Amino acid sequence: MNAEPVPDSPVDFAHLDALRANPSGLRSFIDHFLTGIPPILQELEQSMRRRDKERVENLLHALSGSALNAGAKRFARACQTLARHWEDRPAALQPVVAEFEIAQGLLRDFLAELPTRADAPPRATVDRTTVLLVEDNPTSREFVHLALEEDYQILDARDGREAMALFENESPDIAIVDLNLGRDAPECPSGLRLLQLFKDQLPAIVLTVDRRPPSIQSAIQAGAWAYLFKPQDPHMLHATIEAVLARSRDAWDHPQTSQLDLATGWLMASFPLDQEEARQALIAFATEQRRRSSEVARDILAAQCFRNHLGRFIRGFSTSPVDATS
Repeated sequence: MNAEPVPDSPVDFAHLDALRANPSGLRSFIDHFLTGIPPILQELEQSMRRRDKERVENLLHALSGSALNAGAKRFARACQTLARHWEDRPAALQPVVAEFEIAQGLLRDFLAELPTRADAPPRATVDRTTVLLVEDNPTSREFVHLALEEDYQILDARDGREAMALFENESPDIAIVDLNLGRDAPECPSGLRLLQLFKDQLPAIVLTVDRRPPSIQSAIQAGAWAYLFKPQDPHMLHATIEAVLARSRDAWDHPQTSQLDLATGWLMASFPLDQEEARQALIAFATEQRRRSSEVARDILAAQCFRNHLGRFIRGFSTSPVDATS
């Protein structure tokens, strides 16, 4: 299958080709995607008829994440569009089903062309970095395994309860956390709450479909060391893990580094920048000002803190009764 990018192609085959080093794993991943989606679509239709808003939103989030991991980008966009309009359009599910059927045919053709060979035996797990993967979507879990299991030992957690048990008992080196894990509860923390619990103990990377700037800012403030979007290139995911591990070791030896990370997160949330662009912008600005990056980071965080205090004051001031004697 041609891996050259095609404008508005239903399936991103270049994304899948990056996983060809493990053909049996890639075949299993695509098979699970193709067999797992139809039951979810049936449940989605039933939930829409019941007007079960929370369940519809959760199912569409799961479908979108699975589609992006499988390279079915037009199917993912159709799910995201439906999430915005399903309550107003009774027939809105039809385009989603149509896009899945198109992707289904193309992925089956891809499977037919995929070479079959015996994979190398699993590598020993001794002295390998341990990744705690907190993800409730089976397709997303399988994708991360396919991308990383050759180089890392992966511990699977389907929710916050399982994540905390593995965190306490297995001592992982790094975590990959999906933000959408359901409502926060004392016995089963949400994705955002996990970031807060891991902070200063376990470096964590967010891997999510949520691209909203407020979500990015909240995650960085809660303790995320990086914020990645699904689908993520396997090589970039690997590189991010190594970079975060190196930065976390440096940060806990040199606390000012954590301020650089927080300031970088603020820039990501405030401007259309990815993590590397935000860090380079901070460094470039510091160079122009002939100051240290850590000093600029402190100023950025101080300005954010001032803005938050001012906003709270103004909201309180605007709702206060007017003094008639003034």
